[in-house]
Amino acid sequence: MRYLIILSCIIPQLLAAQSIQWAAVVFDKSSELALPKHKGQYVAKEVVGPPSVIAENCKGTPCAWTPKSKSNGDGEFIKVGYKTPQKVKQITVSEAFNPGAIEKIVAYGSKGEVRLIFEQTPELSKENKDRKGKLTKFVLEEQTDFLVSAIQLQLNTRMVYGYNQIDAIGISEEEVDYQVEVQTVAGADEVDDPVNLGANINSPTDELAPLISPDGQLLYYTRQNHPDNLGDKGNQDVWCAKLGEDGQFLPAENIGAPINNERNNSICSVTPDGQTLLVLNVYKKDGGSEKGLSFSHKDGADRWSFPEALEIEDYYNHNKFGEYSLANDGKTLVLAIERDDTEGAKDIYVSFREEDGSWTAPLHTGEVLNTAASELSPYLAADGKTLYFATSGRPGYGQADMFMSRRLDDSWTNWSEPLNLGPKLNTPDFDAYYSLPASGEYAFFSSSENSLGKTDIMKVQLPESARPEAVLLVRGRVFNALDSTPLAASVQYESLGKEGPSGIARSNPQTGAYSLVLPSGTNYGFLAQKEKFLSESKSIDLPKGGEYKEVVVDLYLHPIQKGAKIRLNNIFFDTNKYNLKEEGQKELDRLLALMAQYPEMKIEIGGHTDSRGSLAANQTLSNNRAKAVVDYLKEHGISAKRMKAKGYGENDPAASNETEEGRAFNRRIELKVLELD
Repeated sequence: MRYLIILSCIIPQLLAAQSIQWAAVVFDKSSELALPKHKGQYVAKEVVGPPSVIAENCKGTPCAWTPKSKSNGDGEFIKVGYKTPQKVKQITVSEAFNPGAIEKIVAYGSKGEVRLIFEQTPELSKENKDRKGKLTKFVLEEQTDFLVSAIQLQLNTRMVYGYNQIDAIGISEEEVDYQVEVQTVAGADEVDDPVNLGANINSPTDELAPLISPDGQLLYYTRQNHPDNLGDKGNQDVWCAKLGEDGQFLPAENIGAPINNERNNSICSVTPDGQTLLVLNVYKKDGGSEKGLSFSHKDGADRWSFPEALEIEDYYNHNKFGEYSLANDGKTLVLAIERDDTEGAKDIYVSFREEDGSWTAPLHTGEVLNTAASELSPYLAADGKTLYFATSGRPGYGQADMFMSRRLDDSWTNWSEPLNLGPKLNTPDFDAYYSLPASGEYAFFSSSENSLGKTDIMKVQLPESARPEAVLLVRGRVFNALDSTPLAASVQYESLGKEGPSGIARSNPQTGAYSLVLPSGTNYGFLAQKEKFLSESKSIDLPKGGEYKEVVVDLYLHPIQKGAKIRLNNIFFDTNKYNLKEEGQKELDRLLALMAQYPEMKIEIGGHTDSRGSLAANQTLSNNRAKAVVDYLKEHGISAKRMKAKGYGENDPAASNETEEGRAFNRRIELKVLELD
């Protein structure tokens, strides 16, 4: 069979990608650049799969095979295999940089056939002035008469000046005009254009890395080379702006020391309660710093504590840069860093908070998220599942684009295929550092397009498909139940099922204000806790799905003293039964811990019912329910002498029995302090 070869650059047309079968495995190669600085870049395995970049816009990528020979060799080759042998009419090659060095193409059949199907006479020392990549097709006059299972490209690197890069090698049974498509989220073109936040936020200098608080009320960001920064010219300081009553941000202010100092400063995350900041670097008392992360807590209305270092097991970062995102539960940390197992410049990792406050060694999140290029600026949304990050290792609109992926299970290594956030959010330039409020409706980011000066902070609406799952924002204040004075306390939330998310917030020491974010899909209990106070728990059921909501719940703490009484709201029974349900296990465990903490305390456990049913039946039910709690405590080592079970039946209502809401409030278990030595 005679083969007529047509060598051409692909004319951009949108056709079905499935008509091309991309290489599935690398069988052999002559060499690979494989720089020691960033393991996994420029290696042969990057040829596997569809193109990693849009070749026509590419000026080189680490996500492509790059042979060692530079302008001086004719022995470079790569041989790749395909999952399904097929007849071939066209070979499509994504040449990511310096195209034109392919000298020969050999096809290998599934039954041992070997056929040279392309050869060109090299024009040695030819300099390619336009070194950008291109998508090239090699078309045979006739389809092969055998099933092709492998293809080998032979390069003569003297044909084109500089390094050559092959990103992908595809085969097809027919001639195909193919264009690399950017895989975007649904509705990416339907959102409004980004809005500049204006002169209250932006200045003639650079505004970078915006971070919106979960409640949307505070905007933190980094200003570079601003005249009101604390350090030398060119350094970076953290600034903050409050949201005004009109929905516009008030003029930003430098948050000052100790967060800002003579060096570069930046904030990575703010907790939902607004009381804790995750800040970049480890701060030293002498004003110096080193790589790492620190926590700073609010110790007054506008004062921040000196940042304290996070202790992360086996923490190191080979890269000059690193970006981090703390989950709203305060127990999960997402890191973009470079480590020994990184396949590129930086990959995305995750670390988990231990009971003692330390953090586990970073865990690699897997190949679905990470490429041989650099992944950066991860942001974990309020649902704890949706991750936004930037990379140049996937087809996009510019130097680096923002993508999103969703966590599919609790392994943190199983993710959905990342999708580009679209042309309204990504530009031809470098795009990164997005953040979202808990509502997930908008994203805040930095851009030089339509800026007032250099790089400005923008706000843009997210497509529905790109938003995180709905959450509930719970806000309120913590009070002393006796005199209604505000209290500084920890506010803990937890799933009332066997497993589920949990976390801790802090209330403001001056106002008692707290805020926390609850992902949907489970029943939660939450309560404020403070030394020498009794805590009364609340519960809320958040079914899967729904819309973002905000509720206000004030929490009251009762000083531990004789006569103090609280409801044990999260101890549950089936209707007309007194067997303790498993959902109340955590409330019972807290009760055990309280009795252990105050060994001289004696208590009464009181059972109460509503008015439905007979007096006798209600009295018996309340007695049995109170006794069930006391029996549980006795079974777990609490002396019977310290406890008394008493059933009140329907005789001590806390609300009217005329409504279902009132009757539900009357059905309760209470703890009363009898003695406290």
